[in-house]
Amino acid sequence: MITQHNTYTDSRLLNTLTPNTGEDHRIQTTAHVISQAGSPPVLLTALFIFLAFKTGTWLWSALYVLLSLVIPLLHLVWLVKRGWVSDLDVQRRKERLSPMLFALGCSGGATLLLTVAGAPAPLPLAAAGLWGLFALIFLITLYWKISVHSAMASAISLILLWLTGNPLPLLLLVPTVAWSRVQLRRHTVPQVVAGTLLSLALFMALFSLTGGAA
Repeated sequence: MITQHNTYTDSRLLNTLTPNTGEDHRIQTTAHVISQAGSPPVLLTALFIFLAFKTGTWLWSALYVLLSLVIPLLHLVWLVKRGWVSDLDVQRRKERLSPMLFALGCSGGATLLLTVAGAPAPLPLAAAGLWGLFALIFLITLYWKISVHSAMASAISLILLWLTGNPLPLLLLVPTVAWSRVQLRRHTVPQVVAGTLLSLALFMALFSLTGGAA
């Protein structure tokens, strides 16, 4: 009777200690899908499609996406194929510096073009804010691996709040993307919180200086 009790207890303990691999796989798959859907290129493309609908400036939006997203992505693919960067997610902090610097130059050129050529107001302002955020991220990345996903999700949510008054992206998108990056162990909690707070501080200051008018 004692032996049966011990066997039952050991079995319960084993079940408690053994991870539910099926459930873990589903959680990881969900986190991966959210991380990919919430990646900076996807979110920025979606933002400028929205801006194109809002302002009717499809050419300007397409030009920005080409210069600030497509060209840097092609450059990143080239770096991966040359073996200078380990993967497209660029998980290693030091490997982020070269593609980030290239992307910073491209997005700076796109922002300058929108400003000088007189694109409708929301586009140059949004582009300038995003470039400033990316510049700060680059400087921080020299010393620490801040979350670009969280920073960009926060920035785009704030831009949408500024343009539409809808807080849902800020309330739903930002924590969901942050959770996915921590769940995938791409970042720690402080890194995703720092990315979020950096965007909040920068864009709240930007909208305050510009009067918050779209």
